[in-house]
Amino acid sequence: MSTPPTTGRPRAFDVLLAKLDRRHRVEPTLTPSDLAGIAIPTLLMFADDDEVEFDHIGLMYRSLPDLTSAGEAEG
Repeated sequence: MSTPPTTGRPRAFDVLLAKLDRRHRVEPTLTPSDLAGIAIPTLLMFADDDEVEFDHIGLMYRSLPDLTSAGEAEG
């Protein structure tokens, strides 16, 4: 049996945290112009305790040309 990490977390979780840290620093590379070029209906979904900053959500909302609100979804 192996000794658990000193943090008390499985190693896989530490690997996940390192990957998320990298993504937060260098990704995504989509610009508002890139988003404006999306030619299909798009639904943005975020949670009240999401890691995406509210200003970024607003920028995405304003940049997407055919944004669908959850209340407007077809059905």
